[in-house]
Amino acid sequence: RMYNGTWTNILDPAFAAYVDTEIDRALTIAGSTGARVVLFTTPYYRRGFDPAGGLWPEDHQVRVDAINMLMRNTAVRRGIPVVELGAWFSPAGQYTPDVAGVKVRSDGVHLTRQTGPLLAPWLFPQLAAL
Repeated sequence: RMYNGTWTNILDPAFAAYVDTEIDRALTIAGSTGARVVLFTTPYYRRGFDPAGGLWPEDHQVRVDAINMLMRNTAVRRGIPVVELGAWFSPAGQYTPDVAGVKVRSDGVHLTRQTGPLLAPWLFPQLAAL
């Protein structure tokens, strides 16, 4: 992403601090009318391989880990619950297109129609408990 006139990413401390303030601002807006807010962690994803056959930089797990840490830290600071959706989509701690034998990713990022019936029994009870 372009930030302060240069290309950067979530691993840059200055940009991470900016993203942290944006997450905080989004939470303030989302809860401004009294709505209860919850954060979901993001799963690992894989859009495909770069021309050299490796991962695109934004697909590296360390970047997903960094944004998830920002979200968790903000949630703790704000007293907002976190649902570990990323862990559900990445049960072995790495990207996978399948969960419990069901193809959950159509292209490495977006979800398939089959994901809902698999995800709902796990997710909705957690949300109801919050």
